[in-house]
Amino acid sequence: MQQMILMQYSDTYTSTVRSALEKYAGEMNLDLNLQDAQNNQGMQNDQIPNVISRGVDVILMNIVDTGAAANVIDQAKAADLPIIFFNREPEDIGVYATYDQSRFVGTKKEDAGIIQGDMIAELWNTDVAKYDRNGNGKLDYVMLHGGLDNAEAIARTEYSVKTIEEAGIEVNEIGMQIANWDSEKAKNAMDAWLAKNQL
Repeated sequence: MQQMILMQYSDTYTSTVRSALEKYAGEMNLDLNLQDAQNNQGMQNDQIPNVISRGVDVILMNIVDTGAAANVIDQAKAADLPIIFFNREPEDIGVYATYDQSRFVGTKKEDAGIIQGDMIAELWNTDVAKYDRNGNGKLDYVMLHGGLDNAEAIARTEYSVKTIEEAGIEVNEIGMQIANWDSEKAKNAMDAWLAKNQL
């Protein structure tokens, strides 16, 4: 049996992964058990002993608090269970050295930001006059940020802007909002920016 402990079911990305894995498990006739930590690391910590007691073969971990990986790895190690982190990489990658059956599956953090920056720079350069709506010669932007506790979101933010600048485009941040992957927070921020800047 494979056990997956997810950060929170209501997160769009997490729910997409969950649906895909449920489909795959059905096709492959795998026994997959899912847990929703409801974005609460304490709850996720409490779920681990229950999961272990079910006799699972491996734990797939979408950790809530990337700084809490050591405790999670210690529990998996005590049970001699492989643990695979995904989506949210532990803050201290040195924790993997404490247990040889712990891994992270993901991409290089900066890659998504570089791709985003390249796409924006390419679009901007196709028709500067069209996109430079106020004629200031700068790419004015607002940033909706996933969360400051997520290394991937931090890297995407940094490298998207850096890549645009490296393409020779001057940028101007109008606003930035930490939305924590909450569509309502993101919508409220966007509505406020649109109203304030009359975009």
